[in-house]
Amino acid sequence: SHACAMESANIGLEVSCVPNIQRVIEDSRSAEYNYFILPLVHPRASRDFTSDPRPGAFTRSDFCLGSAEWSQRVTGRLSTWLNFESSHDWLRRNSEQALKQELAWAAHL
Repeated sequence: SHACAMESANIGLEVSCVPNIQRVIEDSRSAEYNYFILPLVHPRASRDFTSDPRPGAFTRSDFCLGSAEWSQRVTGRLSTWLNFESSHDWLRRNSEQALKQELAWAAHL
């Protein structure tokens, strides 16, 4: 007879808006989720790179979590408005710039 090997699964929770990231971590832990998925940038924070960039931060501070929590508990989701196949040249270029910005932020975290 063979011993039955237990397989493990990582279960994540996807959240669309995160006003309090500490609360999401606490809730996901108590519900026994291994990680959670959150937007890297607030869903309403589209950026326009075709004109002067908006001053200031485009997302939450990286100091709201420790580096271990960012790397082990958080999976970032790219903005849903990105459109690389648009027939509008400006939207494609803007999406490419936003993607670069979001990927740089994710790499930083």
